[in-house]
Amino acid sequence: EAVSDVAVPQMSDFEPQALANICWATATLRKENDVLIRHAAVVASKLIDADRPFRPHEYSTIAWSMVLTQAREEPLFHKIAAKVVQNVGEFGPQELTNTVWAFASLGVRSENL
Repeated sequence: EAVSDVAVPQMSDFEPQALANICWATATLRKENDVLIRHAAVVASKLIDADRPFRPHEYSTIAWSMVLTQAREEPLFHKIAAKVVQNVGEFGPQELTNTVWAFASLGVRSENL
C-alpha cells in the first residue's frame, strides 16, 4: 500500500515505460483489482488519447498486467487494439502474442484484431 500511496498521485506524470513497469510490478505481486492497477488503466487511456508514443512492449505489458490483476478495463483494451492495428508492423511475435492473449484471457472482443 505504501507504493500505491506514493505512486497514484504522481502517476499522471509517468511516461509510458514507467506506467508499464508499475503495471508489471503490480501484476507480479498478483494484487487483483488493486487501486494502483485501476488508476494505471485510467492514466494509460489518457496517454493513448493524448497520442503519447508507446512502444509495442509497453502496450503488451499493460494488457498482460490487466489479466493477472483481473482488471477488465474494456475501454483501455479497445484503445490498445486500435493502436495495435495501426502499428502492427512494429510488434514482434512476443508482443503481439501477449497482447492477443490478454484480450482472449479477459474475454474482451475487438473486431479490429
